[in-house]
Amino acid sequence: ATRHGDLHRTEKLLRELVRGEVLSPTQFALSVNNAVLGQYSMAADNRQAMTTLSAGEQTYPLGWLEAVSQVQSETRQVLLVYADEVPPAVYSGQVHSPVRSFAHAVLLDRKNGQKLILDRLVEKESQLQEDVWLVANGVQQMLDSCSGKVVKDYNGVRWSWHVA
Repeated sequence: ATRHGDLHRTEKLLRELVRGEVLSPTQFALSVNNAVLGQYSMAADNRQAMTTLSAGEQTYPLGWLEAVSQVQSETRQVLLVYADEVPPAVYSGQVHSPVRSFAHAVLLDRKNGQKLILDRLVEKESQLQEDVWLVANGVQQMLDSCSGKVVKDYNGVRWSWHVA
């Protein structure tokens, strides 16, 4: 999952387009949301099913929802990977997250490990506005300690992760 994909590459392509330059087909192909997933699958010779997801501000929790759903219904294990970079400065008026570039990976296993619960509650008003990097760190600390709860509000939707 990634909210922005390779937005730095996309910004560079847009600037080249504005200047009337010919775009590199390779750079264009690598600017799409699933480019890194495709490169990884080829490098690792991984032929298993893969899903890439981008859902705006709610990409992180919806990535979790997709992974948890797959573990519950389709497969024993799912590797959830979330990665994003700080958006280029030109987007600073529209996007403020993440505050730092990061990647977060968690192996979900139906039969081994701790039980993780992901809840979603529709609220009238959001109160907690934390950066996705802070949420991912909180979720990782919760998983490492096998206890706790992480709550994040996204425009009227409250997501929570906790270990049962």
